[in-house]
Amino acid sequence: LFYIEARPELGYAPVDAEAFRRGYSLERLREMELANLATGADTDASHQQKSLRTLFRLARNGFKPGSGAEGRLGSSQGGTYNTFEMRPLDSPLFDERGAPLLARARLRDMVMQRVIESLSLTGKAKGKQRRGRVSYGQLGISQLGEVYESLMSFRASSRRRICMRSRMRESSRTS
Repeated sequence: LFYIEARPELGYAPVDAEAFRRGYSLERLREMELANLATGADTDASHQQKSLRTLFRLARNGFKPGSGAEGRLGSSQGGTYNTFEMRPLDSPLFDERGAPLLARARLRDMVMQRVIESLSLTGKAKGKQRRGRVSYGQLGISQLGEVYESLMSFRASSRRRICMRSRMRESSRTS
């Protein structure tokens, strides 16, 4: 999605539409990467995950104004309906059925913020104070493949399982 939003000529992400940019785009979440999540309610919320799920549904199914899919997107401005159209993108990457554990998980905003930051900013270079912003539109196919492969190398685990393992180890020591 970073790539297709950065490449409007591909015709998938309607980045010229204000309703898409302000309400659904990954770029909007990217701008939130530096927001200070100060309160418990901020850190415990899962707004970013819900936003990504909506964006993935839009990418997978597409959207046509007035179709009833996803409700009415956009806003009314002076009698003109401000919305967008999005072609479906036939890719298993956007299908929750391919990752059922992830589909059931609730990822808090503070976790999603770190994920989006890691995907949005370069690593710290020697002698530089600031990280640069990754320009997905400038990446070549092999570089995009490297990003994809690095994402596929992550292993999900559940805190509950870790706690159960440590409890089981403790109980086996005492018996």
